[in-house]
Amino acid sequence: MNDSTYKNDSFFDILGLSEYETTQIKKVKICSLKPHYSLWISYCLYKLCPTLSKYDWFGLKSTLEGGYNPECYGYIILDEYDNYVLDGNHRIFLLKLKLNKNSYISIKLVKHKKLKTK
Repeated sequence: MNDSTYKNDSFFDILGLSEYETTQIKKVKICSLKPHYSLWISYCLYKLCPTLSKYDWFGLKSTLEGGYNPECYGYIILDEYDNYVLDGNHRIFLLKLKLNKNSYISIKLVKHKKLKTK
C-alpha cells in the first residue's frame, strides 16, 4: 500500500472495496459536510454524562483546540462519488460547532480501488 492508498476496515471489506485511492485534497465549506446523524445522540450523551459516552469527545475536543491540522492528525476522508464521510465524522461534528459556517477546511477525496482476488 502506498501513500495515496487508504485502507478502510469496515463493511466495505465485504464488498471487496476495502482500499481507496486518493483523487485529490481540496478545501470545502464546513457547512457542506454532513456527519452521521447518530453523532448528535452520542455528543448529547457525553454532555449529559461523560462517563456513559463510549467515544472520547474530550480528547478530540482538546486536540482540535489548536485548530484543524490534517497534516498532523490526518485528513477527513470523503468518497468522491457521493461525498459520504469514510473517516472523520466526529471531527466534522465538533468543527461545525466551533467554526463559522463559511469556514473552509482541507479534506481528502478518495475513490474505490477494486482489490485483486486470488
